[in-house]
Amino acid sequence: MIKAKPKPIGEIINELEKYEKVLIAGCNGCVTVCEAGGIKEVELLASALRMYFTKEGARKEIDEASLTRQCDKEYIQELQDRIDRYDVVLSLACGAGVQFKFNAALGFKQAARLMVQSGYCGSYLALVEPGTVCAGDAIELLPGPREVNLRELFRARAPSGTAVP
Repeated sequence: MIKAKPKPIGEIINELEKYEKVLIAGCNGCVTVCEAGGIKEVELLASALRMYFTKEGARKEIDEASLTRQCDKEYIQELQDRIDRYDVVLSLACGAGVQFKFNAALGFKQAARLMVQSGYCGSYLALVEPGTVCAGDAIELLPGPREVNLRELFRARAPSGTAVP
């Protein structure tokens, strides 16, 4: 069973403030049933964000798309020709859709599974040299030590006696 709920609008606004061109990508699969990510939710969120940013005097281009499913390669390709036009894509999908896109971005099917098994999640970057980075700029990722993994964080926060793998 898939359960989904929308993030609070304040969190979304905070995350999107630094971007000018935003694509809100919905999924007409399981999150539609949960009323958390289908075409209706994409339209409502885009409208609310446009109103907010217009009221604040912020210049934003907020576009909408809704795919049949974000967890299927043939449907994701619908965005391929236009995705590079945006500074950020806000995905309203379930975890399967997000994992599918993660696997596709890294170029192999097991990327999400290996990330979960290792306990290391996401990209944690450290600043080596101060400056400005813009969309499209080249960056160099240098491997470095990892101080903590998710498993250790969950164990630290779990109530006493809770089994954490």
